[in-house]
Amino acid sequence: NVVNSAATALRDAGRYAEAEIFYRKAVSIRPNDATSLTNLGAILHLQGSYKEAEWSGKECVDKCLEVVGYYKEAESYYRDALRLDAEDKTALVNLSKLRNWLKQSR
Repeated sequence: NVVNSAATALRDAGRYAEAEIFYRKAVSIRPNDATSLTNLGAILHLQGSYKEAEWSGKECVDKCLEVVGYYKEAESYYRDALRLDAEDKTALVNLSKLRNWLKQSR
């Protein structure tokens, strides 16, 4: 993906804030792409945005678990996230989507 490559070039040049913008664009274009999510998490970490970097990492793991078929495990992680923060909108929405998908796939 060209946007992801541009972001990486900016990161390598030490232009982290600009790289973050491009990584966010890459994620918006391909929200299920593990590479884009991982790179976004890495640039956020480099800038000290640890909480958001953690979110990006978890989102990447969750997407990967869903893709490879570990739906129940993904569901468990969403429940764990909700135990930590019962109002986590991302976890609530994704858990709902996952449960709907599981019902439809039976």
